Parts: sequence; C-alpha cells; structure tokens
Amino acid sequence: MDKLTLTEYYDYLSRVANSKCRSQFDAEDLVSETILSALAFIKRGGVIEYPKTWLANTLMHKYADLQRRRAGCGSVISLDLIDFSSDDDLVEYASHDDLAERQLEYEEAAEVRRELNYLAKLTREVLMRYYVRGESVDYIASALGIPSGTVKSRLDRGRQQVKKGLEAMETKKNHLPGRLNVSNSGSCGPKYEPMSLVEGDLIAENLLLLAYEKPLTPVELAERIGIPTVYIEPILDRLVGGELMVKTDSGRYYTDFIITYPETKAERFENQLAFANAHMSDFCEVTRRLIEKVRALAFVLDDRIYMKLERYAVLRALQNFQLFGLPELKSGSTKPPKRRDGGAWLATGNAFPADYRETELSRKIYDYSILGGHRTTNGETDNYKLWLYEFDTPMWDCTARYAGCFDYYFAHIHHLLWYTYNRQPIGNDIPNALIEAIPRLCECGVLRKEGDTVLPDIPILTENDYKSVTALCDAATSELTERVGEAYRVHIRENRIKLPSHLKSVPEQFTYVINGCIPMAVVRRLYDDGLHMAGVDYCCPPMVLMYKEK
Repeated sequence: MDKLTLTEYYDYLSRVANSKCRSQFDAEDLVSETILSALAFIKRGGVIEYPKTWLANTLMHKYADLQRRRAGCGSVISLDLIDFSSDDDLVEYASHDDLAERQLEYEEAAEVRRELNYLAKLTREVLMRYYVRGESVDYIASALGIPSGTVKSRLDRGRQQVKKGLEAMETKKNHLPGRLNVSNSGSCGPKYEPMSLVEGDLIAENLLLLAYEKPLTPVELAERIGIPTVYIEPILDRLVGGELMVKTDSGRYYTDFIITYPETKAERFENQLAFANAHMSDFCEVTRRLIEKVRALAFVLDDRIYMKLERYAVLRALQNFQLFGLPELKSGSTKPPKRRDGGAWLATGNAFPADYRETELSRKIYDYSILGGHRTTNGETDNYKLWLYEFDTPMWDCTARYAGCFDYYFAHIHHLLWYTYNRQPIGNDIPNALIEAIPRLCECGVLRKEGDTVLPDIPILTENDYKSVTALCDAATSELTERVGEAYRVHIRENRIKLPSHLKSVPEQFTYVINGCIPMAVVRRLYDDGLHMAGVDYCCPPMVLMYKEK
C-alpha cells in the first residue's frame, strides 16, 4: 500500500467519522489524523495488508482519544508530552491492538509532536489547545481573543503543515552553521550589548545570518536552520529587544546591521590598500607631525604609557578621516544612536560561512584591521565620571584582553584602573573574576606591577588634557581632508557596498569604508620607517582613561 492508495479510502473514512461525530469539523479532523498516522506508519517501513480495516481501527482509536479529551481525560497521543517510562497506557489499550502496534503509535506521536514544534506560535497554540487539551473552537477563540473563523483556518493550516512536514521528513536538510563575529563602535550597553547578545550563541549568529538578505518568518527561519520554531522564537524576541533585529508588521524578522562576507572584504581591502599606498606620503607626513605635537604636550607619563597615548591619537585621527573626513560621510548621524536598554552603539558583523577556510589574503586583511572601531565604555565613582576609550588592533596589541572575563571587563575595568591609579585598595565592587584576571591584564599592557603594587599601564587624563589631544587629532583629520579629500571622494563612490533594500538603519559612511584598512596601512608604514612605535616589543594597546569631577 502506498501514499496514493490511501486517497481511495477518504470517502469511506469520512462516512465512518461522520457517523460518530456530531461536528463536521471533528469528523474532518479524525480523517486527517488517520491519514497522517498511515503516512507515518508507511514511512517507517510498515506494510498495511488490509487497508480498510487498519484505517477504520485507527480512526476509532483516535475517536476514543477525542472522547477522553472531551471528558477531561488525558489523550493517548499527546503532541507535547509522552511518558515512555510508564506502561499504563499500553496495558489500557492492549485490548485494541497488540503492544507492538501501540508502540508504533507512540513513535508516530513523537513525529507529529516534532512537526508541531515547527509551526508558528499562534498556529501551534491553536492545535495544542484543540487536539491535546480538547478545547472547543469557540473556547479557543475566546481564550486567545481571535475570531472562531481564525481558529478554524489555523487548524486547517496547521494540519496541512504537519502533513507536509511528515511527508518531507526524509528530505529535510539541516542548515550548515556559519559563524558571525559581532563588534560595535560607540558605547556598549549596560549588559555589554550588542556583543553579549550573540557571544557564544551559535543559533543567534545563524538566525542573524539567515535573515540578512531578506525578512523571513519564524517558520521559514526554523525550516532553514533545522530547529523547531518553538525554540527559536525566544531568541528572535531577544535579538529584537536588543535591537539587532527588527520585526515587521507582517511578522517577519530581519537583521538590522551591516554584515560583510570574506569575498566582500577581500575586494574592498585590495582597493583601500591601493588608495592608501597611492597617497602614503601625505598620510605619513600629517601623522608624523601629529605624533610630534602629542609628544610636545609633555604630560607626566613614562615613555611606555606615552606610546599608548601616541597610538591612540594616530588611530583616532586616521579613522576619523576615513569615517567622517568628507561632508557626504557626515551627512548621516555621526554619533551612534542611543539604545533603549542603554549605551549608544552601531553594530557590524563579520560572517564566516560553514565552509570558510582561512587564506593568506584573509590573514593579511586581519593584520590591517581595527576590530570594533573606536570603542567607548563609561562608569563613575562617588566623585568622578570615567570614560575608557580604546581601539583593538592586531599589531603589538591583545585583541582579547578581556578573554575569560568578558562581562566583568566592560563593566568594571574603569573602576579597577581608578583604584590602582589612586593607589587605593581594590574595592568590593570589583568582581573576583576581574581580580583574578589582573596577571593577564598586566600581560596585555593594561596594568603593571611594581613589587606587590598594581598600577595602571595606560594614560589616565583629565578632561582638559584629553580634549587637548583630541583637538590635535581633529586638526590632523582636517589636514588630510584638504590634501587627499577629492581623491578619497572618488574612491568611496567607486567602492560603496550595496545593502539589502529593507536595511535602512546603517549610516551612509558604513557603506563606504567597511574594511577600514587605511589607518593600519599608515600605522604599519610609519612603523616600518621607524617613525612610530620605535622600539616597541611589548603589548601596547591604544587606550586612554579620561576622568571628570562631578
């Protein structure tokens, strides 16, 4: 007996069902459930020698289940919960069929339950209420606040989707998971958003990747990722709440920040590097004079710490030129938007497909990258406000300086630096995890030890001193615009990244400068010529802590 032959018995089953049920709707349900059971049994390799008898018996079993639900008893085949540890149900139904056939019904229920979990939330709840709890159409409509017609259409749609899922069970292919590294510019949220929304969550990463090119429904995402809808819905809600995704009025979801892929980055990297090399003399001359002016400020800092301030100033000036050096780059908001949960940030994502393999070019691109842009986090003490500004680079730096204490680093590093700067005992507000990470932070050039005393190893400046540095950076950025601005205008217009049509939140400048390799190209040339970071053979992160009295 095959699937096609089953349709020959549809009229017969309808007559039997109508003779037992008071509702046409219930009769149609019984017939549909009986056909589904037969399909599942055949798919498992079962052979139905006497189809008419087999189908009639199955329909009667399901009718008995329906009556038990209406009477308030448990259903034999629950689409949500089946306890295989008990044989009570098997004993109770031994008079219907042998134990082996009853076990097959349990297996069938598991398959139906699995398909049910792939349905959209409202459709899934309607089917659960109707088939598992035995609630009437009118009761469900009242409980969910929807018309009875909607309940009936959801039941019909759900049955068809479950049937389709069972028939296609063997052909379903799981999505091969890729990876998505999310970083941000601006100020992180109080729970270190946006990175913490995705960090270590492979499902969240792949949902963001799948919903980038076009908006998708939860059911479409579930089918593509190979995970039931019921499990991904809370993740989608979390990503929407964290402002990494948007839910449309039609119930679709899309990723709300720019994602780049290896091939996109490779093409733009070569073009940006060519531009930087073509104008390297102007970049180096302006940057070299900036270094001299920063050094002339003569802050009371040892040379090791001054070098980190110098690195910070160079990267700030060069990145500001790349991001905001032209009027058209300033046409959008130059400040990251404030987020509903706190912080003000713009996210970007680097995608790595499942079959991604590192190449010599990808390693070179990494060497010329600034990871996450100009990151800002803040905190405060009883008397002072604190701001930490930092860049992450792959050159004489540790881009994972917070490894092992990700959450604690961004929340408490300001306070730890402030305690050590003032040579005060470390307060109880510093988590043990961050205290235990002090040796690593010393290796990364954030802290240092003098005997048993822990001290900061980065520049700590007053607001006025910090503003004197940024004024020099802004002047250098303006000079670069005067020298190479017109050539840069041509370059960015020729290399703009086209975004998906629905993605409206990405600032214009992000579509022009996605690789951001110009700053590190200049830094590496200055280093090779002995004009910047001469003699550096230690971890030298470009970081500054600024403080201001309340």
